[in-house]
Amino acid sequence: MKHRFIGERGAIGTPKVRQPRNGLYTFEEAIEIFIRAKTAEGVRPGTITGYHDIFRYFRQLNVMP
Repeated sequence: MKHRFIGERGAIGTPKVRQPRNGLYTFEEAIEIFIRAKTAEGVRPGTITGYHDIFRYFRQLNVMP
């Protein structure tokens, strides 16, 4: 299957995204925005699950404030 670019996937719906405070997001807020964007792009559920697994790994590192 040929990979499609982001604009070619088509949006499922546009989620509401919170505006950043002073241009900064917390790590959790950034993850939430990223996952919502990828879901809206039509990325497969298995890929979304993979993203969650990767972010769980970063949370476990305890390097984020």
